[in-house]
Amino acid sequence: MILSWQDIKNRQLSLSWLGLLAIVCSGCGAEWENWERIQALIPGICMAWMSCMTQEALGEGDALLAGCLGLGFRLEETSLIVITALLCGAVTGMFFLVKQKRDEIPFAPFLLFSWMLWQPLL
Repeated sequence: MILSWQDIKNRQLSLSWLGLLAIVCSGCGAEWENWERIQALIPGICMAWMSCMTQEALGEGDALLAGCLGLGFRLEETSLIVITALLCGAVTGMFFLVKQKRDEIPFAPFLLFSWMLWQPLL
């Protein structure tokens, strides 16, 4: 929630909060093999690549946040959360482009929303 608020207000995510989230999430999958942990980071790595390719249209903090989610969830779960967030963000972004002529929207709230949406099922 704090990271979502920071992204909405400042268009920036605090590395200290991201670090705390990474520490908490890394303890969630304690029984996992190392390979499963590495695989779960793939969505965050893909988002970091997208950030570089789009001159940070998708922020680096958003990629780090997706990577933190990968520390607490398996690859399939993390992918589901990220893809849902991307779809929700795309629909909302189209609305903002048409109605309010805004060209930037924060992405962390969509990650939080999709995590909350899928949390009971994961």
